[in-house]
Amino acid sequence: MYLIDLFAYSIHLPITAFVIITLLLALVISCIAVILLKNIVSKYKNTENKYLKGFVLLISYFTIFNFMYIENMYFVECIVMAASLLFHIISADTLVSRKNIIY
Repeated sequence: MYLIDLFAYSIHLPITAFVIITLLLALVISCIAVILLKNIVSKYKNTENKYLKGFVLLISYFTIFNFMYIENMYFVECIVMAASLLFHIISADTLVSRKNIIY
C-alpha cells in the first residue's frame, strides 16, 4: 500500500480520485475472486444443472461480498484486502489440488 501511495503522490493525484481508483480496482479484483471461487467449486462439484450453477454463483458472491467486506470498502486499503482475498483463494485451490493439506 505504501508503494501505491507513493506512486499516487508522485503523480500528484488528488485524494478523492485516489480513493475512487482504489475502490474500483478493489471491486474488479473482488469480481475476479468471485468468478475464480465459482470455477473452483464447479471443478469439484458437478454443476450441469443451470439452477445449481446459479446457486453456486450466488453462494460464491455472498462468500466474497459479505457485510464486513462491504464495510471495509470505505477505506483506501480496500485494494490490498481484495488482492489478499484473491491470493488466499488461489493458494487454497493450489493446496487442495496438490493434495498437500498442511495441518
